[in-house]
Amino acid sequence: MKTWFNSKSMLPALSFIGVMACSSVAGDTFVRLKVTSDPGSTTIGNAIVNPSNIEFTVAKLVISEVELEKGVDCSVEDDSANDDANEFEYEGPFVVDLIAEKAIPSLDEVKIEKAKYCKFKFKLDKLEDDEIPAGVSDSASIVDNSVYIEGIYDSTTPFVVKLDEDEDFEMESESASGLAFANGELNTIFLVFDLGNLFQGVDDFADLDQDGGVVYIDKDNNEDAYDTIRENLKTFSKLYKDSNDDDELDDDDDELASGSN
Repeated sequence: MKTWFNSKSMLPALSFIGVMACSSVAGDTFVRLKVTSDPGSTTIGNAIVNPSNIEFTVAKLVISEVELEKGVDCSVEDDSANDDANEFEYEGPFVVDLIAEKAIPSLDEVKIEKAKYCKFKFKLDKLEDDEIPAGVSDSASIVDNSVYIEGIYDSTTPFVVKLDEDEDFEMESESASGLAFANGELNTIFLVFDLGNLFQGVDDFADLDQDGGVVYIDKDNNEDAYDTIRENLKTFSKLYKDSNDDDELDDDDDELASGSN
């Protein structure tokens, strides 16, 4: 049977593991997931500014499920790895604020089996009314969406991006050694969404349709830009390991895997 945790029924257990990690049985292996934006962006106050002169004032997404897939030789495709017995999974929904770098409920430390893991998978899902976690308002902009982003282009043009479709992401290690989690230790990993490349391939904002001076990008407005952003979320997402144990994403951290379409 697949090993899994559910944020609704098992949230106290997740929090307990985080608090008690230091006093756990010697040799236990933990993973702590931190979701963040790209390291090339600069945080100013309550906003993120990237080199493309785009300021993100709101950037939230909903992760419904996180999964680690075991393997023997990660450089070789193994169909048996898709069996439930070869997967570790914990379920949300987790509402992630990329600017504040916080998740509700918290993506805290979880204990995993000592094994070689080849793939990291997760899902972005629309946040339904009956799944809103405690701490998120019923009227929050992320409700009924899987991704909600607001910002300003070139200091003049506000924009709103809304995705309300479910998206599956898969990141695979190209190394035979896999994702290289250290057994018997706490492993901090960073799931990075590269906001700096979110609009790569999107036409100039001057060419996008506006409503009341605002550029809306969703399945009903500026559809080509919408499709491009959906693909960019996958293409430019990456997984890093906190190699220098400073609890921050920086140039010293090793890339474990990257996204794909």
